[in-house]
Amino acid sequence: MNKEQFLKQLGTHLKKLTTTERNDILSDIEEFFVYAAKEGEAEADIAARLGDPKKLAKEYLAQSHIASANEKRSPKNVFLAFMSAAGLGTVNALYAIFVVGVGYVIISAFYVAAVSIGLGGIAAMVAGTLALAGTGVLVWLAIIGGIALICISILFFIGIINLSKMFHKGNMAFLNRISNKIKEAGARK
Repeated sequence: MNKEQFLKQLGTHLKKLTTTERNDILSDIEEFFVYAAKEGEAEADIAARLGDPKKLAKEYLAQSHIASANEKRSPKNVFLAFMSAAGLGTVNALYAIFVVGVGYVIISAFYVAAVSIGLGGIAAMVAGTLALAGTGVLVWLAIIGGIALICISILFFIGIINLSKMFHKGNMAFLNRISNKIKEAGARK
């Protein structure tokens, strides 16, 4: 494959990137071809050393999505980063499916539990307040128990927020390791 064919195929597979990103990458790869050709290397050998343009495009796409997830933490950016990293290999795909997927399901279940506990506390307080006309200890226990449940719910919710932050930080560290490996592999070429 010659330089023009390689750049055309790479450009086709980089269509998901912005025009600026795509042009920067293509310009860098073209410079690589020019530099290696000056060193006496044939275009076909250079293309072979760079590897499959489709795989190279996946690596650039993963790097772009990981950088976006690092810059702006949004569910969409994190999801795109994991999906593009998952496309790079089986281990990454398994990590994305099992660790990330299951992790976020568990964290979501914790949020639902925290809200449920809080709603139970509110229900106990309302029931105790409506029964306040009665003069029993149970009325006051219901109100105090409701307040306690609401406090537990708030503490649980705060704990889940911190757990979510730690989980996200760990996942981003994983993605950054993938990005660094891609960069190191590119530097070796």
